[in-house]
Amino acid sequence: LELILQGVKRVECRLSKVRRVPFGCVAVGEKVLLKLSSGPVVAETMVEKVLFFDKLTSGDIDRINRRYNGKIMARDDYWQQRREARYCSLIWLGEIKEITPYRIVNRTRNGWLVFDE
Repeated sequence: LELILQGVKRVECRLSKVRRVPFGCVAVGEKVLLKLSSGPVVAETMVEKVLFFDKLTSGDIDRINRRYNGKIMARDDYWQQRREARYCSLIWLGEIKEITPYRIVNRTRNGWLVFDE
């Protein structure tokens, strides 16, 4: 989150073995709230672009790494730990707006939640 808040990281990547949020649930123009781990929401942004990939192989993961990691900025161990992923969500983030921190209730273990406004 620190790199996103600094404006250095512009693309969020989520890889998973099963289809889960945010795969197929995020669209251009939607608001994304940025929350500290176990902490409050501290910023918001708008989605500028999304790409979804499924039925991935380890070779596909390598290609995504080579093509997009300059914007994702993940360490090598991130890619190694997710070599068996079958789903990928790439989310381009717009301008980051820091806000007055507030807490939300998350009773799931998901890093992404979907809210209806």
